[in-house]
Amino acid sequence: LHSFKRLPGVASRAGGIAQAMLAVAWREISGLVLRSTDEDYPPLVHFPHAVISVARYREWRAREGQPDQWLFDLVVSFFSHSQGGGAASVSLLTGRTPISYPARWDYTHFHVAAYVASYWCPGDLVYRALATRRNPLRLFCQAFDAMDGVTTAFGLIDKGL
Repeated sequence: LHSFKRLPGVASRAGGIAQAMLAVAWREISGLVLRSTDEDYPPLVHFPHAVISVARYREWRAREGQPDQWLFDLVVSFFSHSQGGGAASVSLLTGRTPISYPARWDYTHFHVAAYVASYWCPGDLVYRALATRRNPLRLFCQAFDAMDGVTTAFGLIDKGL
C-alpha cells in the first residue's frame, strides 16, 4: 500500500479492497467457528487437526526411540493425540464409551487418511512439512488444530448446560 500513496485514489481503493477481503474472511471464519461449536465437526477443521495430531504422535514416538508399529500407531494415535480428549469428554456427558467413537465414519476415515498421509506419503513429504517450523502446511494445520481445541471446549460447555 505504501507505494500506492503517490497515486491519488489508489491507496484508498487498495485499502478498501483489503478491508473487504478481511471482512469476508472474518465472516467465514466466525461462521466456521460457530458451526464447529454448535452443529457438527466440519472437514475443514477435522482433517488438518487429524493430520497435525498424527504427525505430533509420530514425532513423539521417534523422540522416545520407539519403532513404527502400524496398527498400534494407528489406534493409539487416535486416542492419545487426535480424538481421545473429545471422545472421553463427550462420553462423560452422554454415557457412551470412548471406544464407540472410532465407529463414526468421519472420525475413522479422517484419522486413517491422516495416518496414511503422515506415515506413508511418498518421500515423507507431509511429515517433513509438518515437522518444519514456519512451513505453510504446518501453520495451516496448527491454526485449525487451535480452532478445534477452542470449539471443542465451547461445544462441551454447550452440551453440559
